[in-house]
Amino acid sequence: ELNQVTGGTLSSLGGKALRCWELTANGFTVPRAFVLSSSVYRAHLTTAITDRIDKVIQGDEVTPEALEKIREDLMAVELQPSVQEGVDAFLKALPEGTAVAVRSSGTLEDLVDASYAGQYLTQLNLKSTADVLKSIKACWASMWEPHVLTYRGALQQAHVTPSMAVLIMAQIDSLVSGSRSLVTQSQALAQSLSLRVFGVKVRAWYPDSCRLTTTCGTYTNKR
Repeated sequence: ELNQVTGGTLSSLGGKALRCWELTANGFTVPRAFVLSSSVYRAHLTTAITDRIDKVIQGDEVTPEALEKIREDLMAVELQPSVQEGVDAFLKALPEGTAVAVRSSGTLEDLVDASYAGQYLTQLNLKSTADVLKSIKACWASMWEPHVLTYRGALQQAHVTPSMAVLIMAQIDSLVSGSRSLVTQSQALAQSLSLRVFGVKVRAWYPDSCRLTTTCGTYTNKR
């Protein structure tokens, strides 16, 4: 599980899972989660898939058909038994009826100069082991969508081989979500957004706003 990881790195956990791990390691409450490191993705690759990926990275065969073949092959290969067993055990340990989100966590995302926001796949409201296992492979496959290659090219990363961890996280019933934006190098503005659903209408407002400092757990100008 995520809270049992020691020495998390970007190359092993990817951007998203690494940030969640850092929060957990610093005592913040994070929904219960299970993480598959990027090494699990690499172990999933067959020689044929690796050869096709190499051709894409080298620029020899960057066509929609080549990318589709990579995605199809990633979905067709069975996950290792140890992975299947680990995921199944995690899901069974959750309270009955708990849904999970299967979240991509790329090793090139959530960086200062490369967010990859909205590029990779995340799937929500999953409960069965079979659906979660399928979604893990779908997250990996999403690295090889044409729009992702276009995005990577714009970042001058076309010839960098990507990898991906996958975060399986318990979903929580929430009435409040939040956003954070950097104000200065040492301060960030966080705002919480409350939602209430009435029929088909959603009403939203900002009930709270605070300015966070680099000192963990402190804030000023709350209103």
